[in-house]
Amino acid sequence: MDQDQAEYLMTLTRVHDGLALARGSARTRRGAAVPAQGVGGPVGHVLGMLRELGPAEALADWDHVTRFAEAGAPGPLRFGTARVGVGAGRCADVPVVVPLLGSGHVVINPPDPSWHGTLAHECAAEVSAIVDNLVLRALASTPPKSLLVIGDRFMPAFLDRDDVYEQRLVFDIDPTGPGQMDNLLARLNDDVERIRRTGPEQWRLLILSDLGSMLSAQHMEELAWLLRAGPECGLHAILIDTPVPPGVVAETVHVSPRRIRASTAGPLLDVRPDGVPLPGSPAMAALDERLSRGGVPATGLLPEHWWTESTKDGLVADIGDVGGAVEQVRLGDSPPHALIGGPSGSGKTNFIYALLFSLATRYSPDEVEFHLLDFKESVSFAAFAPSAADPGWLPHARLIGVNINQDREFGLAMLRHLAEQLRIRSAEVKRRGAKDIAGLREADPAGRWPRVVAVIDEFQVLLADRDAVTEEAASLLEDLARRGRSFGIHLVLSSQDVSGIEALWGRPALVAQLTLRIALPGATRVLADDNEAALALPRFHAIVNQQSGVRGHDRKVRIPHFDDDMLAATQLQLWERRRADSPEPSVFDGDHVPELVCAADYRALRPVSADQRAALLGRTFDVADRSAQVVLNGAPGRNIAVIGTRPDEVHGVLSAATASIAKQCTVADARFTVVSGSSDSIAVDLRDLLSAHGHRPDFVARSDIPAFLKELAEPTAPGPRHYVVFVGVDAAHSVLRQPCSDSATGHELLRQILADAPESGVHLVGWWRGVHRLKQDLSDFGSQIDDQIGVWVALDVHGGELSGLPGADLVTWHPQPRRGLWFDRAAHNRPRPLVPFAPARSGESR
Repeated sequence: MDQDQAEYLMTLTRVHDGLALARGSARTRRGAAVPAQGVGGPVGHVLGMLRELGPAEALADWDHVTRFAEAGAPGPLRFGTARVGVGAGRCADVPVVVPLLGSGHVVINPPDPSWHGTLAHECAAEVSAIVDNLVLRALASTPPKSLLVIGDRFMPAFLDRDDVYEQRLVFDIDPTGPGQMDNLLARLNDDVERIRRTGPEQWRLLILSDLGSMLSAQHMEELAWLLRAGPECGLHAILIDTPVPPGVVAETVHVSPRRIRASTAGPLLDVRPDGVPLPGSPAMAALDERLSRGGVPATGLLPEHWWTESTKDGLVADIGDVGGAVEQVRLGDSPPHALIGGPSGSGKTNFIYALLFSLATRYSPDEVEFHLLDFKESVSFAAFAPSAADPGWLPHARLIGVNINQDREFGLAMLRHLAEQLRIRSAEVKRRGAKDIAGLREADPAGRWPRVVAVIDEFQVLLADRDAVTEEAASLLEDLARRGRSFGIHLVLSSQDVSGIEALWGRPALVAQLTLRIALPGATRVLADDNEAALALPRFHAIVNQQSGVRGHDRKVRIPHFDDDMLAATQLQLWERRRADSPEPSVFDGDHVPELVCAADYRALRPVSADQRAALLGRTFDVADRSAQVVLNGAPGRNIAVIGTRPDEVHGVLSAATASIAKQCTVADARFTVVSGSSDSIAVDLRDLLSAHGHRPDFVARSDIPAFLKELAEPTAPGPRHYVVFVGVDAAHSVLRQPCSDSATGHELLRQILADAPESGVHLVGWWRGVHRLKQDLSDFGSQIDDQIGVWVALDVHGGELSGLPGADLVTWHPQPRRGLWFDRAAHNRPRPLVPFAPARSGESR
């Protein structure tokens, strides 16, 4: 303790004496020689002494702290105030300070030693307020990056942020964890011994609580030695609910549920902790500015001049720093593709942001395009797509898939799209006599041949099952990895755990092409089997290895944090730079319910001849905005069966089919009939929908079904196509089983109508609630279902139940909300998934 601090404490003692005279017992008052109002003088002197001990901001309340110290040794640390009466009805708030850094330690204990072990439960808020103040004041009064905070559960919450871990300004400790206290004490002992030999370095501030109940006697002896030797080596501690070891210099703060008192303020002054300043206040802004100086910030990875470089010979991205120097990764001929791995929370998404935004600012959308797919249950790439709230988008993004954790087929669709791009580029390279993408760009300088970066986050979902999707996806990935480098297509595959992806490791030709390896903390098998560099990696770092993870080629890179504000601001600038005719990216959002009137192919429908009319059923899993559609020409089986029990989804399929057909017909060349077998509400909606398209549909109630079928089955002269929408066929079972004509039941007439449909020009769009009822209604000894129903849509139906329908043998399918399976025997060799449209309403007909 220096002379100024000693004089301050002596002056504060005079205040205590004055208070004792003013507030003491009657006996003390009677013998007092100094009146109570005499306290004002010493208090004023104390305030003056405090102002001389350090800068004004070090002793001010948080509302008046606007900057932090840049140099010099810290003085006493304020943690609260004590209110003192100074006579004449006036009072003063005296800052309460404790000497810590450069002096000794602070112990926060209950006032009664028998109460040890109670503070963490009964006074946690009060203790946290004191600790938070002392730590923040310590940061404020020391030069940047000169203080390391080592703490347990009372570590201040404002230090739980990326940048303090990036700069290694914080180290967490759990004293109860096996071996953690041994490691901590050993590390600090080494630090003290080294500093004694080499001289002062970084301050170290320990925050430890309730040690008396959890540490062994040996540990307490080691800690006591460190506390005695520590102050001269810059090691200080805030001990909470812990007896003070003998010989340790420490100021004490007594905390109870009723009051807080400090040894430096004496036994009569109650202390009110300051509390932590609010986010956005000048003090927290000063803290943000202080902490942002560690390493290269996210904005430091962006080039000074945007969109000025060429990707002809490959891609370069700044992704972090090594010792303050910017680190780059490359994608081109070598390495061509990247594999990223790390458990949840290790920073994979943040690394991908660093990669994408470095590329997007360095190269224009004519130089590089992104295909982005996220299989985990999040929306990592959703901000890159246009939305109702924000119409802006990332100009480089051509395809974005979000919320598709169950929609593996969309991932497969993206790979097929990339394979088609590969085929086109390969053909063009051969046609122009070039060797690769660089040669193609030289041979065709006016053409547009950007490099393509395809990022698939949690790509293991795509390869999860032993089925046709996994087999085709693995084959496409292997081909893209093997040939993509020559034609400017680069894969970036990311996963929490790549070790169990059988379809990946079973294809060595694929793995061999993923030569750029990025291992986040805790990643396994991303690097070579004998390379464990990522296991001990600190947070917000990555091992970058461009030689397939082989030991000896590791670069330990710090990855800065890309926060939402920085991402949004950068994307906005990119969007504002785009060309006016830049197309929006194609977006597939697994949580979005598509609307028929928004579908591109629905909007493009016009009246056409009868054999060209197509019924739209839902959105396909495709990279383009494309609907599942069925041509209803004069071939046998051009009828549609919709199977499911969820009315809203069934309504969506029926209304899409009905509205799309109606839009391709004029009133004179088509006839529509809506038959209500069960749900009058859906049937009425479909009738109104047809009316909104200008048609005059017939409506058949349940009781009139036999007469309608009898009329429909009778031979008639050729006329316009007749589209029958039968809502709830199986629900009309009791009506259909009755004789309608010449002992023929309604079921028999329905089968006859479907069999004669090519000649009669009738097409049925029918709804059954189950496959069994469909088979029962349409099958007999002399007919096959596929002669009558060539198209089906299954909604909440298990794959095993579809056996017997066209193309449905050995189908693996598990029902999912807002998902369906469809098959057209005239176009498919196996069923395909779709997303049902939302029910179309009459007011949305156009």
